[in-house]
Amino acid sequence: MPKAGSTVDPRERARKILRKVYRRWRSIWEHRPDPLDMLDPEIALRHLHGYTVEWVPEIPVERRGVKDKVAGLLDRRARKILISSFFGPLVGRFTLAHELGHLEMHSEHVLYRDPPRACPTGERNPPGQVATDDLWSSEEREADQFAAEYLMPRRQLEPRFRRQFGMDRFDTNLTFEELANRLHLSIDGRVRASDLEKMDRRTISRLVARSLPFSAETGDRSLAQLFRVSHEAMAIQLEDHDLVTIGSRKPRQRFDVFVSYNSNDLESVSNIADGLERREVLPWLAGRELDPGEVWQKTVASMIKSIDCAVFCLGPHGVEGWQEMELHALNEQRAQRNLRVIPVILPGTVGEPELPLFLKSVQIVDFRRTEPDPLELLIKSISARRREPLPAVTVS
Repeated sequence: MPKAGSTVDPRERARKILRKVYRRWRSIWEHRPDPLDMLDPEIALRHLHGYTVEWVPEIPVERRGVKDKVAGLLDRRARKILISSFFGPLVGRFTLAHELGHLEMHSEHVLYRDPPRACPTGERNPPGQVATDDLWSSEEREADQFAAEYLMPRRQLEPRFRRQFGMDRFDTNLTFEELANRLHLSIDGRVRASDLEKMDRRTISRLVARSLPFSAETGDRSLAQLFRVSHEAMAIQLEDHDLVTIGSRKPRQRFDVFVSYNSNDLESVSNIADGLERREVLPWLAGRELDPGEVWQKTVASMIKSIDCAVFCLGPHGVEGWQEMELHALNEQRAQRNLRVIPVILPGTVGEPELPLFLKSVQIVDFRRTEPDPLELLIKSISARRREPLPAVTVS
């Protein structure tokens, strides 16, 4: 087994393990399975490594006096992997592939993987830590790269992309009108070419990841649904394999609003962030904007000090962990320079959540309601501190 820090190509190692699973399919399944079913990392963990996998409600840890939860725990001595169901099946599936990567490439006895809280991809760059290291290590990034290729291998992704959209890739030879015609979004309807022209590559990749097939004859699921991964993880893999290269070369760098949220509510928060982006309001989410290896606490603190407006999300999972630290920082900036902080209640929240004291007198934007439109209310509130006027609605 390679030692930590050894030179190994994580993607090639993932493809090698998949080939082993393919060769042994007769001893694992009664009948030849669908190729996408072979991508289940638990199959390789059980049949190639003899490991047991146990899903548990949560895996609590304490770091620097802050109670937190991790997504997975690898115990090589016990030949066991614990996966937290607290973060949902997509995070759990990615965590399993991540731990499989550790087994194949690294030698530490006990490692754990953080949930996608302040990770730039929401799933990949860098969602894990060695338990004895405060910074994201190269081993964790390698395990994430392994997991991405294992769950979304080029060999399976490219033909399904062609089947999904009737093209080999979305590149700069494609007009925005053609791209708009091929993106069918189950939530938002059709996106106009004028909207796409203003989007950077990552935003377009997210749309592609969650878009339904160009033709109903090829199915009714998005690429992210087919491969059972998050939209963010699929978006990055599409870019890594050059399946999406169209988009603004110079994405906007000035952010309009800082978004504080519990990582367990990431899906609801991402939907709201996508709505803001389509109205050319640029939100800053730690899970999207941080770079690999970046010390995110310093970056978050710097962003809070420089931003004109912030959104504080209260969701089904409450306020805990690092969001509590962000709350204190937001309160300080509100007192020092009158930072606008907008409380937002996320869909699925039960009852009336307890607001922080300094937000009790502030108007709430409740996304559990449909009238008046909560996204419109949020945009109007943000626009009060925005340096330039908001554009008219452009998405039908």
